[in-house]
Amino acid sequence: MKTGAEERSRIYGLLAHVYYHEPDARFLKSFMEPAFLATLEGIGIDLGEYFRERSTEALVEELAVEYTRLFLGPGKHIYPYESAYRSEEDPRGRDAGGEVRNLIQASGLDYAPDYRDAPDHISIQLEFMEKLTEAEGRAWEHEDTDTATGYLEIERRFLRDHLAQWVSEFSERVAANARTSLYREMAVLTREFVLADADAVEESIEEVRTPGGS
Repeated sequence: MKTGAEERSRIYGLLAHVYYHEPDARFLKSFMEPAFLATLEGIGIDLGEYFRERSTEALVEELAVEYTRLFLGPGKHIYPYESAYRSEEDPRGRDAGGEVRNLIQASGLDYAPDYRDAPDHISIQLEFMEKLTEAEGRAWEHEDTDTATGYLEIERRFLRDHLAQWVSEFSERVAANARTSLYREMAVLTREFVLADADAVEESIEEVRTPGGS
């Protein structure tokens, strides 16, 4: 985890951008870079053929339609909010947005002044993890184990109590309903990466706490 925080932060940031709004030309061009496609292929995501067959303009239009259909409507769509996947009997489910907001602010972060959406949106939760892992990575670089472990503890709590609780159902719905390989593959990556990271964070904390652990 000491050496992987920066890479984890990049992946969380990528996923946050995918769900925040429709991909624009600049974002799509980053996907088309050979080095970036190779990185995705290294974690089992192959989008090369999908991007090679279409122009940037065509992709922007196609994916805007797909994003709207999947997450905005009109009509039946997939709700990208934690509260939609938690039981009303679950104390955290009744006020998932409020609890996420409080946890983000308690960590020293806050929302952009112009942010108007609910705080339990999938993109915000992924972005929160991006910022936490980024800060964790800086702490490791400065050999500040106590600060890095503190961020790991926040990551564990957030993943355990929030993101990992609903990411599977959300991702499975996206993968099942997506008509483009980008959203289908990103949904698979979202589920697999978040759940694997939750396990890795648990292991990392135990490793740091174990006498003689590296």
